[in-house]
Amino acid sequence: KPAKDAVSLASKATPSADLYVAAARLSERSGKVAEAERQYQQALQVDARHVGALIGYARLKDRQGQMREATQWYQRAAKAHPGEASIFNDLGICLARQRMFPASIAALERAIELDPKKPLYRNNIAMVLVENGQIDAALTHLKAVQTEAVAHYNVGYVLQKKGDSEAARWHFAKAGEKDPSLAAAKAWLNKTETQPPGTNGPCFARCPSVPADAAPRIASERRLDRQFGEEASSVRPLPPLSAQPPRATSRLEGPPAATRRAELAPLPPPSSVVRPGTSLVHPLPPVGPVGGDSGRR
Repeated sequence: KPAKDAVSLASKATPSADLYVAAARLSERSGKVAEAERQYQQALQVDARHVGALIGYARLKDRQGQMREATQWYQRAAKAHPGEASIFNDLGICLARQRMFPASIAALERAIELDPKKPLYRNNIAMVLVENGQIDAALTHLKAVQTEAVAHYNVGYVLQKKGDSEAARWHFAKAGEKDPSLAAAKAWLNKTETQPPGTNGPCFARCPSVPADAAPRIASERRLDRQFGEEASSVRPLPPLSAQPPRATSRLEGPPAATRRAELAPLPPPSSVVRPGTSLVHPLPPVGPVGGDSGRR
């Protein structure tokens, strides 16, 4: 007998949208993309406004690189649930990956309007603003959830990944001036002084992922080896650190940066293994929460 799926095992009655969504997520984790897509579609046939089905289907399209379809489903989810900040966050990230920066910023601003105290959204919009040349606006958002020193450090980090070493050095120096104990800022200042200009190039164009074992840790926080995050999804993080979607995971958010003192791990040793094409300078992740929430749907 062929194995029955999670939906058929549930009951002989018509499955609910929740059950279809749960089955779709299970199929995704098993690598059964076509089956997951079918189950999301079945969930939407039962309930066209089901938030888990809408956002799950959008993220599935996003992970498959079908950006136009993903954008349309994110927009449909946002229209059906205009008070859900997480949807606007994911929409903003999807738009940024398509270099549609003004639209991305507008979506992320809506997420922040709905949940202004969430560091994740501030960090995400700051990354997009830096890429769009709006440095002062990026700093304003970061300072809302981080110390001034950490805000300058994060801006310097993104600028360095873009290849703008001169501007990055200024922000690393400013970070060290505001907080002399911020060793990471000094380490990166020294690195950028010896790094040839333009080593990395545009963040949204070509920045491969860093090996998992090469990413430093920050005490009392989860791993910060990706710069951008989505809400409880495995949608691809925005470059510069990855051009490929991670596996389905949900990362918990640490306490707000403003409420604790960040402790930074040293830069990894030069002997660390780096994937082909990765910058010779090991990226040190930004300070402060990035990544996804724990699942709420």
